[in-house]
Amino acid sequence: MENITIRNEFGQATVSPGAGAALRSVRAKTGGVEHELLYGGDGVLDPSKLPQGTGSFIMAPWPNRIRDGRLVAKDGEHTLPMNSGVHAIHGLLREREWKVVEKTPTSVSLRIALEKPWPYAGVVTSTTALDGPALQQTMTIEAAPGEREFPTGFGWHPWFKRTVKGTGQVSLQADVDVMWELDAAITPTGRVLTPAIISQLHRGAELAAGSIDGCFRMRPGRKAVLKWPEVTLAMVSSPEVSHLMVYTPKDGTALCVEPQTSAVNAFQLAAQGIQNTGTASAAPDRPLSGWTRWSWG
Repeated sequence: MENITIRNEFGQATVSPGAGAALRSVRAKTGGVEHELLYGGDGVLDPSKLPQGTGSFIMAPWPNRIRDGRLVAKDGEHTLPMNSGVHAIHGLLREREWKVVEKTPTSVSLRIALEKPWPYAGVVTSTTALDGPALQQTMTIEAAPGEREFPTGFGWHPWFKRTVKGTGQVSLQADVDVMWELDAAITPTGRVLTPAIISQLHRGAELAAGSIDGCFRMRPGRKAVLKWPEVTLAMVSSPEVSHLMVYTPKDGTALCVEPQTSAVNAFQLAAQGIQNTGTASAAPDRPLSGWTRWSWG
């Protein structure tokens, strides 16, 4: 196993195919100085393992949580293993080894087959590419020929540093629309809210450790901006990536700002007739694809 580092004049990024295709490091260059943006990105990176709370991992073939592991689909219900309390969380691919499809000095494409306990056959492709002072990540989920249409989704789970050089805390500004109401088990009730945190994110705010673990719907085509004293990172995603999870771990080491295709537990919500959950599907003639672009300056 090996780490793959891509570079251009504006920075570099490192990906670990053997550790779930995780993004391990993003070094953004501004004013001739490189700044590591991901927690754990400094130092030696084990190509076979992503330590908890570091880097950025892929959530697929669903993002975030599925309550009781109940995958609701057109062909009935399927059971997925619960690995976080009452939830099946973050998909099935973040601890598996992905295959390298293509590699250039500034990009890398990886692929992996969907396997049981996921009840449908298909493949997932992830491409990570530097484009000027920006990192673009693209995901595609394809159903195998002859396979039934199945519900699916994806997302990215980065752990950003709270401080880049130790001089000041990161702030987050995000053009979010509404926030899904979550119960004590972090399962959506189906209601959407506009609490005070919405206006705080519109203005930009430093979020305290342990203050939030919330799921927001993004305004179409708008951005989330992380601002450190030394560097600013703007995150823009394709229309398919309609939601943003914001999580502030209690230990205060990182800030998670997670672009994803759907709300928490979206498949069950959609089956109840709740709208605008971001629920999507893939069929042999219609893959699900989307991207997120992180630009710095």
